[in-house]
Amino acid sequence: MSLISTDKGILNFGVYKELFPIVIETYTLLESNKVSLKTYDYLYENTISNLLNILSYLSKGYNKFHPSEKSFLYSSSRDCVSQTQSNLLIISELNNSISKESLLNIYNQFEDKIKYYNGLIKKIEEKE
Repeated sequence: MSLISTDKGILNFGVYKELFPIVIETYTLLESNKVSLKTYDYLYENTISNLLNILSYLSKGYNKFHPSEKSFLYSSSRDCVSQTQSNLLIISELNNSISKESLLNIYNQFEDKIKYYNGLIKKIEEKE
């Protein structure tokens, strides 16, 4: 049984629920190609760190009451998405072992979710 199938707590939060499978897909792809990314240790580690922080910042923001804290944490999560996208572009150019099509697909999935962040952050900041 997957814990992700529940709709309680953070899993009821739309942005988190939308990003979770993309983060897992990206992590799995990079982890399965870890050997071929050995030459780019820093890039690999930085990308994994950003992937984890995407969800971490979202969950931290979800549990804050003050709008400015929420907005800051959601913006930090959005920054991690952008950094991940940048890293994926670099990996696609440096590493021929990972399908460019797979990396571009993930890049585009993240790009589609940026609008969720923008709407969420704008809504919070308008209330302040």
